[in-house]
Amino acid sequence: DPAALHILEAGAHHWLRAKASLDSSFWEDENLPGHWLALKEQIGQASDRAMGELVLLAVKCIGEPNNDRKQDIEGMVNDFVELDWIEALDSLKRLTSTDWTAYAHRSPYASGIYEPGRQIATRLKDLADEVEEMRDQTIQEQVEVTVASAESIDVLLSELRAVKEAETELEQEH
Repeated sequence: DPAALHILEAGAHHWLRAKASLDSSFWEDENLPGHWLALKEQIGQASDRAMGELVLLAVKCIGEPNNDRKQDIEGMVNDFVELDWIEALDSLKRLTSTDWTAYAHRSPYASGIYEPGRQIATRLKDLADEVEEMRDQTIQEQVEVTVASAESIDVLLSELRAVKEAETELEQEH
């Protein structure tokens, strides 16, 4: 059913975003603190569970399409073979102008699963947004720490140079 397909596609998109964020270099760092590792595990499990629930909801909406495109194409080809040009061209026109959803299954359960499925997909989106933000923020903090480290090294180098200069002056006085 197109409604179930829409929900599954949205959920899968955000599930993949969360998974991709968890596969980033930040989360794969062997020195990652334990609380981050625990969060990573929980995020992975929660997103997998949510996607599994979406799939279970959508299973009710799987079925044979209302119209069979293959039969329509075979009928058009037969019309061409039998030289029934008017019918063949009408069939071709119908096939090319028909929306793909005309060949989709229409499930009586689609309206019942849409709202719960939308809520799950929305929560997956929120989770993916948060994981990406957390990853980006932590990477930014690491960059800031690196810059702070460079600045502290510069201070130490200045102090070393000052001490060296002071020693040189002392030696020259003696």
